[in-house]
Amino acid sequence: MNLIEELKEAFKFLPGVGSRTAQRFAFFVVKADKEKVEHLSSLLSEIKEKIHPCKICGNPTTDDICSICSDESRDHSTVLVVENIEDLYQIEATGRFKGVYHILGGHLSPLENINPENLNIKSLVERIENNGIEEIILALNPNTAGEVTSIYLFDLLKKYKNIKITKPSIGLPYGSSIHYLDNYTLIQGINERREIKE
Repeated sequence: MNLIEELKEAFKFLPGVGSRTAQRFAFFVVKADKEKVEHLSSLLSEIKEKIHPCKICGNPTTDDICSICSDESRDHSTVLVVENIEDLYQIEATGRFKGVYHILGGHLSPLENINPENLNIKSLVERIENNGIEEIILALNPNTAGEVTSIYLFDLLKKYKNIKITKPSIGLPYGSSIHYLDNYTLIQGINERREIKE
């Protein structure tokens, strides 16, 4: 296999990139200025070396605490729980949510051997016990795995009587994903969230 074929195969590692797109990327790199390619290569290495999860919420950052968690102007008593980084960025892009986040790093899925200990749940409980949190918003994807995870978290957190546990009233088809929501629907669902009851 020659270098161009190797590069093409490497690009196919990226999500949503098939053979034709990978080939276009490979040829673009071959024709691009050396400085641009070196900058991209350096940036990729630097990201893998310096980016790590925020100690509080799990959001990728170069610091111990991410810019959202360290922002004193945000409402730190309201924590919105999401499955992944993509969901956080989708909600944050609306510019309308003023609380803070907690990234689980996935959802429960016994068939895939993803159990509570594989997710960022322990640190969520620690936040609740130590940080004066008043509301947890469970903004997980409306599918079987998201529902199972939401039920598990509700059962785990309902003993904290001083905390309200809510869920966005998102009109999203079952089995879909948060990243397919437009900004208006997304923020409306969060603003019109409903409390989860037993």
